[in-house]
Amino acid sequence: MYLALAGVLVSGLCVFAVVVSSSGQSATSTASGQRTAGTVAGTQPTTGQGAGRSSPTAPTAPPPPTAPDPAVAALTAPTPGPTEPASLESLLEALHLAVARSDGPALQALLVPGAFAFGVRATGVHRTAEEVARTLAADLGPAPEAGFEVTPRGATIGREGNHAWIAEELEVRGRGESRTFAITMLAVELAGSWRLVACHWANRLPDDTIARLAQAGDLPIPEGFDDKLEAPAAAVEAFRSAFSSTDAFALEVSTRDSAFNFGSAPGERLRGGNQIRRVFKKLHAEISIREGIMVTAAGAWDERQAKAPTVAWGAANVEFATRSTRRILRVLAVLVQEGQEWRVVQTQWSDGA
Repeated sequence: MYLALAGVLVSGLCVFAVVVSSSGQSATSTASGQRTAGTVAGTQPTTGQGAGRSSPTAPTAPPPPTAPDPAVAALTAPTPGPTEPASLESLLEALHLAVARSDGPALQALLVPGAFAFGVRATGVHRTAEEVARTLAADLGPAPEAGFEVTPRGATIGREGNHAWIAEELEVRGRGESRTFAITMLAVELAGSWRLVACHWANRLPDDTIARLAQAGDLPIPEGFDDKLEAPAAAVEAFRSAFSSTDAFALEVSTRDSAFNFGSAPGERLRGGNQIRRVFKKLHAEISIREGIMVTAAGAWDERQAKAPTVAWGAANVEFATRSTRRILRVLAVLVQEGQEWRVVQTQWSDGA
């Protein structure tokens, strides 16, 4: 979509890889190429010692107590399970491991029950944790025996209280192919555990490929939906305004350094509200909302925000028209209340192709 503008900046990427095997071993790889592997092994109790003897033996005094071996204690000590991430970092680690295994139940455990997601396909509009997890696992396909190799790139995180918006790219290798998913997420901390509230997954195609598909009539039309408004009127109005024109979008974006935008084509990523504003003011394109919108505020999943929510997500199909092409893009946005105004802090646009 940024082909409507020259000179878009693309930020640098950092690399972190995860490989998961069916034996439970995991390995990490950094951009330097060094790898470290770690295995957590459980101990099994032994029973039946001495069974089958015909005569008892005289009791012996118990051995004197010994100090616990720190190494053994470290191996056998209970650790937080992957479904109870206590930090954003552990949430992302659990997500990457679930992706590596294409593990639907593990993915579902990381979501609030009423989670929303745009999946990879144009028809991928999902409104419950079960639907979201099942579809993402299907998009990944069955994992190879050793697991997919998952390499996260360029992760960015913004925070507002107990909420966070996250963007990253995941390169997934396995079964003879490599795929890259662009992902944005809204996460919340509830009772000491982080969960995902809304997600957008996309396979991004170059604009010239999209133009050829559109010209041939092969570009899929995203699934539509009716209005579903569960947010303060000011948040709904800010969302509608943002997608009424590129100039309006620029005005509705927060100036925070943590504001983020994923465009629809590979390499299109903008970080920082001021940069996003500059780019969208120069875009030679017209945008408008097509059909209904969904805007849901944090009171739907966080009782602490039931009366006065300060965070929301919004979703819509947005028509994006330039001189040469007209297409419908799926957009997921995160909005935050700043003073008396609601502002957009994260967006992702995709074709669903």
